[in-house]
Parts: sequence; structure tokens; C-alpha cells
Amino acid sequence: MLIIFSAIGILFGIGFIISGTQINQRKKIGIQIAWILIVISMVLGLLQTAFVPVDLEGTGLSESLYYGAQIGGQVICNAICGLIVAIPLMVNNAMMDDSSLWG
Repeated sequence: MLIIFSAIGILFGIGFIISGTQINQRKKIGIQIAWILIVISMVLGLLQTAFVPVDLEGTGLSESLYYGAQIGGQVICNAICGLIVAIPLMVNNAMMDDSSLWG
């Protein structure tokens, strides 16, 4: 499972590079692609937390604390990334074009 999640991570990296070049060219479609990748990345991170077994026996952590920290960390970090990606939309004179995935 870790190999599959790692291969998917490489594909996400390529997707983020493509969306970054689109944002650099002042296209809104790059921001929308990045948001989609961030949401899918969060869902896959939550699935990885749920399905990859963890040995907590020698750490002294309870399972509920571990899973709460993992899920909370995923949600908070992805929300911050989404806000950082949205900065060009919040700038007054960003000169972003009207390209969009939604018409």
C-alpha cells in the first residue's frame, strides 16, 4: 500500500508543477487545479491514515490521540495550503485571466 500511495504522490507532484506553471502564467485554471489536487490529497491522506496499520505499542500513545492528531493535521495543513494557493485571487491587481474549469 505504501508503494501505491508513493506513486500517487509522485503524480500529485507533477500535477502541482503543472498548476504552478499555470498560476505563474496568470491563469485561474491553475488555482482551480491546485484546489482539486489539495482536496484529493486530503482524502487520500485520510484513507492512508485509516488503512495503513500503525504499531503504537512502545510509544505510550492511545489510538484515539494518534488518529485525532493525524486527521486534524491533514485537515489543517490542507486548509492552509488551499489558502496559500488562493492568494493570487485575493490580490487586487493580480491580472489573472478568465480561464476556468467551470465555464
